[in-house]
Amino acid sequence: MALIGFKNTHNQDVFINPAQVLYIVAFEEAVSIIALAITSAGGKPHCVYVRGHLEFVRQRLESGQPYPNRARTLGDEHLTALAAPQPAEAVA
Repeated sequence: MALIGFKNTHNQDVFINPAQVLYIVAFEEAVSIIALAITSAGGKPHCVYVRGHLEFVRQRLESGQPYPNRARTLGDEHLTALAAPQPAEAVA
């Protein structure tokens, strides 16, 4: 499954694997919290604060839509290379 890109509250790109999402909750009007199946200090789920309404974030994670308005990102290129290794070319 592809990673889904969001902007965090510091305007940095973050990429989320939808298979590792435990739950999504609203924090503020335009900020949502994504809890991941990764433990942080004290054994609590690691949380990422992302820009976007709760419904927008949920729909993006469910649909698998890549980051909007971006054809390719550095992360996507690495994922493509890892997910579908290219066969070795024949030497002529």
